[in-house]
Amino acid sequence: ESVQCEHLVSIAARWIDRHHVGWSQRIDQIHWPYYQRDVLEEKSLAREDAVEIMAENNLRIYETTLWAPWMANLAFQGAPINLPTLTIGGVDENGKDACNDLTDVILEGCRLVRVGEPSYMFRYHPQARVSTLRECYETVRQGLGYPSFQHEGVSLETLMHNFGATLEEARSYCNVVCMSPGVTKGRGGQGVRYACTFFPGIMAMHLALHDGIDPVLSHLQVGPQTGDPATFKSFEEFYEAWRIQVQDAYEMATRNRVKGRYMETKIIPAVFGSCLFDRCIESGMDLQDGRNQPLSNAWITLALFADTIDCMYAIKKLIYDDKKYTMAELQEAIKSNWIGYAEMRQDFLNVPKFGNDIDEVDEIAARVYRTVSEECGKNVDWDGGKYMTLPENASAFAAGAMMPSLPNGRRQGDNLYDGGISPGAGFDKKGPTAVLRSVAKVDHRRLKQCLLNQRLSPSQMAGEKGFQLWMNYMKTWYDLNIPHVQFNMVDNETLRAAQREPEKYQELIVRVAGYSAHFVELNALTQEGIIERTVQEI
Repeated sequence: ESVQCEHLVSIAARWIDRHHVGWSQRIDQIHWPYYQRDVLEEKSLAREDAVEIMAENNLRIYETTLWAPWMANLAFQGAPINLPTLTIGGVDENGKDACNDLTDVILEGCRLVRVGEPSYMFRYHPQARVSTLRECYETVRQGLGYPSFQHEGVSLETLMHNFGATLEEARSYCNVVCMSPGVTKGRGGQGVRYACTFFPGIMAMHLALHDGIDPVLSHLQVGPQTGDPATFKSFEEFYEAWRIQVQDAYEMATRNRVKGRYMETKIIPAVFGSCLFDRCIESGMDLQDGRNQPLSNAWITLALFADTIDCMYAIKKLIYDDKKYTMAELQEAIKSNWIGYAEMRQDFLNVPKFGNDIDEVDEIAARVYRTVSEECGKNVDWDGGKYMTLPENASAFAAGAMMPSLPNGRRQGDNLYDGGISPGAGFDKKGPTAVLRSVAKVDHRRLKQCLLNQRLSPSQMAGEKGFQLWMNYMKTWYDLNIPHVQFNMVDNETLRAAQREPEKYQELIVRVAGYSAHFVELNALTQEGIIERTVQEI
């Protein structure tokens, strides 16, 4: 009855009253009192029946979807556009481990039905009980790609430091959509989906290289004129031109979001949803009204950004430091999609890359993420809170035909980097610890969240030895204060076989970005992007 009630409310609030994405609930906490009574105390329900109920709940969520334009379908291939992500694990309001037997039952149910959505996010902390971590590991090892893992400490600090949540409020957080944590208790409970505006971050690089002109999609002056970089005398001049393009993009994105939110309140008020909020009942205001939200949670999704690190370093190294090429030569090479510049392209491909624990590259990474954080944070939402940026891609990394060639050696049509801070596919050559050390040099408390994709060897991860290796990996990840990580554990032989005979692999699931999907439902570019990711040996 508890699960049915929650699902009915979700249908009414998310599909009838106000179409939006996300799920926003700690499912193992909401239903725990009823599970505890029925299964553990009164024993009126067998544990096996509880597993079946939670498995069917996944099916009921999976079969619900929203209509979406073709751009959204491209960005979220193979997934229901509502991107349901449920939160499990974490700590309770007193800071104690919140994992329970229902958490384990939920994960067992996931392995039973094997659907791409809903996805699950596990709030990882060092005191999480080992039996639940085994269930998480086994679910990932079997190829589902979820749960993803978020760092409890970094997430709590982000909500307290940037949005003013109390410790007790922050401890109630769950993911608003696939990546973004939001408070659910006290003054929390946001009434609107924020990141309706996506900023394709790599466009700032293109605009800086072309004096604010979009070279592919529109061929129009879409950014401010920052000068012809061929005339720049130093890397700092180019970096400043790029910063101005970032600043302009965030100002445009946040203005659009605030105006859109205001008009949503006037034109499409959320009547049913407002009845679920005490503050709306007391004030008589719509839940989307910014005057009626005491605790902000504003963010803008920064998509297609991670290439910026290697692009920026290649420009600094080859043009301004070594002076091996001029900016004019780079502009011509990019304009020609590197055709006729094969030797030059190899130089730009072979400069040191992010993800290999190389300080001079990682310093660029730390700087560009600090800059996008600062520029986004200059903008204020209707409710008075400062916007934060959240780097992730969904499956938009496969939109290569829409993005020009890049200074990191990428050609138009090639996949972009697949995460919010993931190294380029095949460029992380020094193992998983080097990747983690590179990622850790970014100050993640400045970011709303940041997506890191990793592939691990399925054969190495087998058995008890595999579990202990994974536990050591997770301890290192947590100690380095990296806010997020998610895994694929499907070998390339299986993925290639699924490409040849898709009818035999209908249940094969992979992790795409902040969600999982059936591999055979992805387009060829996205499939190749997943296959190209480096398989890390721990």
